[in-house]
Amino acid sequence: ASDLAGIGLNLPQVGWAKGRNTLGRFEAEGRFGAVPEITRIALDAPGLEAEGRVDLRGDGSLDRARFDRVQLGGWFDGPVDLVGRGTGQVVGVEVRGGWMDIAEATFGDSDEPGGPITATLSELRVMDGVVITDLRTELDASDGIRGTFVGTVNGGPAVEGTVTPVAGGVEIHVQSARAGAVLEASDFFDEADDGGTLDLWLTQTGVEGQFEGRLAIDDLRVTEAPALAQFQQQRQGCGELHAVVG
Repeated sequence: ASDLAGIGLNLPQVGWAKGRNTLGRFEAEGRFGAVPEITRIALDAPGLEAEGRVDLRGDGSLDRARFDRVQLGGWFDGPVDLVGRGTGQVVGVEVRGGWMDIAEATFGDSDEPGGPITATLSELRVMDGVVITDLRTELDASDGIRGTFVGTVNGGPAVEGTVTPVAGGVEIHVQSARAGAVLEASDFFDEADDGGTLDLWLTQTGVEGQFEGRLAIDDLRVTEAPALAQFQQQRQGCGELHAVVG
């Protein structure tokens, strides 16, 4: 066990660091032998808590570090595995559930290459009233973070999208061929036609917790004028999100 006094830790890929003058708690339990066993490992430091176990291969290299719960910066809470990929290879990351708040996320701000990331999230919180549920994604962090994802909006219509690296973080592009259903599921409309196409871009600005956004909707059929007024009123609470309806 250690209180981590005098030890600096840094995970730039997720924007987390512990200074040398900051205390924390690290514990490890296991057995020495031809292949050491690490039956428990736990870290409790400001902004990061994790507990799990580590399995090693016969040659002593990492097989899998399984953390049943990781809490990171108030924007992620879920189980995470780190998977060994052989000598000289960056470990892979498998997220096995939990939730993430994208508006508070600090991932991607690193020049160091990472490994593959696969994730299944119960919830990805995009903004007030918009949650992508049952999200599945495959990402490559070897040169920034990029990849694809699929999910549903608040448990309703399906969406898909891409993640690409930009200066200061990432850009997320969400698409759907059921714009009306997405707007209804997001509580922009009480009732809306199912069709139309939707594109939502969210780009990290480099300032923690801030995104710039643009929403484009095409071929959306509105049958009652009050619905447009309702949409205008709803989107006023979206801050810097600009909406274009075609």
